[in-house]
Amino acid sequence: MVLKKIVSLMAVILLIVSGSFTAVAEGISETDGSETPEQAISLSSGIPALGKIEHGEDQDWYKIQVLKEGKVRVALENMPYRYEVTLYDKNLNSFEVLSSEEVYESDATKKEYQLSDPGTYYIKVHSLAGYSASKEYKLKASFPSDRPVFDSGYEPNDTKDNAYPVASGEIYKAKLDSKFDQDVYELDVKQPGQIRIWLDNLPYDYRVDLYNEDWIKINGGNSFFSGYDHFDYTTKETGKYYAVVHSQQQEYSEEVEYIFKATYPAAVAHDSAFEPNDTKETSYSLTSAKTYQAKLEYGLDIDVFKLSVYKPGHVRINFSAPPLDYDLTLYDNKGNRIAIGQYVNEASKYIDVTVTEAGPYYLHIYTHSKKFSNTQSYKVQATFPTKTVVHDKKKLESNDTRDSAYPVTSGVVYKEVISSAMDEDYYKMTLKKGESLSVSLSNLVKEYKVTILDSKGKKLAEKNSWSKKPVESRYKALTAGTYYIKVSPQSDGYAATKPYSLSVLKSKYFRPVINDIESDDTYISGEATPNMKVYILAGSKAIATGKTSSYGYYSIKIPKQKAKTKISVYTKDLKGAKSPTAATIVKL
Repeated sequence: MVLKKIVSLMAVILLIVSGSFTAVAEGISETDGSETPEQAISLSSGIPALGKIEHGEDQDWYKIQVLKEGKVRVALENMPYRYEVTLYDKNLNSFEVLSSEEVYESDATKKEYQLSDPGTYYIKVHSLAGYSASKEYKLKASFPSDRPVFDSGYEPNDTKDNAYPVASGEIYKAKLDSKFDQDVYELDVKQPGQIRIWLDNLPYDYRVDLYNEDWIKINGGNSFFSGYDHFDYTTKETGKYYAVVHSQQQEYSEEVEYIFKATYPAAVAHDSAFEPNDTKETSYSLTSAKTYQAKLEYGLDIDVFKLSVYKPGHVRINFSAPPLDYDLTLYDNKGNRIAIGQYVNEASKYIDVTVTEAGPYYLHIYTHSKKFSNTQSYKVQATFPTKTVVHDKKKLESNDTRDSAYPVTSGVVYKEVISSAMDEDYYKMTLKKGESLSVSLSNLVKEYKVTILDSKGKKLAEKNSWSKKPVESRYKALTAGTYYIKVSPQSDGYAATKPYSLSVLKSKYFRPVINDIESDDTYISGEATPNMKVYILAGSKAIATGKTSSYGYYSIKIPKQKAKTKISVYTKDLKGAKSPTAATIVKL
């Protein structure tokens, strides 16, 4: 039989010298089988060959050298008519195909065989009905052979034996170039843990499945024409695993590259963007109170950060991002969900939770809608219990949690800023049983609120600074212990460059609260400790006295006062014990 294709002079010389012909990648050379096993053309594993069936009795023979036990995968595509492909051993005994792996369509067929012995095997292509002397078929056989030299598309990688080894957390781009093409990737898992695999940018309904070393499928995804596919699998065994990418409907694109990423337990060196960090085992460790910037690179990307919590306590996570429906979830070491991100505005969320155990916790950052920006960074700051707490003496930070609260002294004024819509500043003070705590917040350019909490974070008292007016929150300690003061935005307004003023007074009785006074007012009102005598001064001159009600309110008649007059108010009990003095200025 003469060759049905015009080949180069070099190919002819190679045929003469070697007595055989090895098919190479499609587009470089086209080949056709010979009509007898003795003239069979040698195939390389995973490299397609082209041929024609020119008449009804024509048959093309190929041979393969199988080096070890394993599977042989044969795909015949672009058939102009109904052709058949069969595998034979060296004695020309045909093999039974694995029925679960046989597919036959009008223009293509795929068969898989399980071989137990190495050696020479033959493949025959012939017609069952019809032929074409002008239209080529494409034949590709993948079988256990020498480790292939992979091209830029990681081919040939159609079988376990030819699987392309991928690094944990790296991105790979490849194509499915025929109906029955499948790409097999090898994962060398060094320790038990999470395997996360995803596909993106899918032109058709592609799928990825995971097999163990014995080629038993253990997990898989399903894109359902969504353009992406992914799954997570936790393994208890080390060893080789194989991810197989294929088309569910035999639709494919030779132009569009899919994106593949497998993150699995392995030695990881994080880059400047903290990648790879898609799993618990590859997570990036955060420093408490430090702000980090990173990006979600794809719609299925997930960033996992580790919080090493030194003791049970308060965890606060502040998060800001492009308005693309990013979200965050906190998990414990066993994978239990501890908390999810709470909405502040379209670009800001936070997590605020008290954890009951020390140990590692894991923060997941991801996008629900698969919308992402690989040019705009998000920011994340996690404050959590550590062995020691260091505060900046000028800024009082970090003080975003009860465990990192800044200790304050009675009678001292502190200045600090709210730096974001999620920022909260914590302060702490120790009280004896029966002591009163008066917390004043002033010098406000935004509406903030001041809250008093107990050692477990339970809210005891709170005041809002409506219209940016000074505000005071008060609490009388029922038990001795440490109490916390929290300053936070009332909605999502903040002033990152303009500090508020915080004053904390610890005394037997509350410092009175004075409502605004105008120059034509004839009464002064406010709040103080219940059932106390109230003293009112204009400058240094006493102008009125009165009493607080059993609820602590007072309203006392006074002479009209000129604008800008300083009014002072204090209280005394029946034994003459005095409260701290409050002061205000008369307005026009």
